[in-house]
Amino acid sequence: MNWIEHDLDMGIPGADRYDLILMIRYVNSKLLESLPERLQPGGYLLCEEHLVTTAVVAGPENPRFRMQPGELEKAASATHILFHEEALHDDPDGNTVALARLVAQAKPLSDNKEKHHR
Repeated sequence: MNWIEHDLDMGIPGADRYDLILMIRYVNSKLLESLPERLQPGGYLLCEEHLVTTAVVAGPENPRFRMQPGELEKAASATHILFHEEALHDDPDGNTVALARLVAQAKPLSDNKEKHHR
């Protein structure tokens, strides 16, 4: 198993496909939209992002660094979404945060082939 640690401000390196992509509290909508196509068939995408909310919460004050409600789920719409929630949570440091969380799996190759043959 190989791990790659990479600064996402530089984009995703190469044209490789990955078995697992984690994107945790780093809001980059354009990058997020490209992640499903970077997964191997059956690969997983795990995301946790700060969410725009009217509640008093910790995290970025600038809404540019928060996901809009529904944005995370929409970005992963080409995958099988296994889990998605948008809710307030208590962080380990005791602060309340508004989070969008998602676990998605890339569709197997057979699903993709069926789409192209219809």
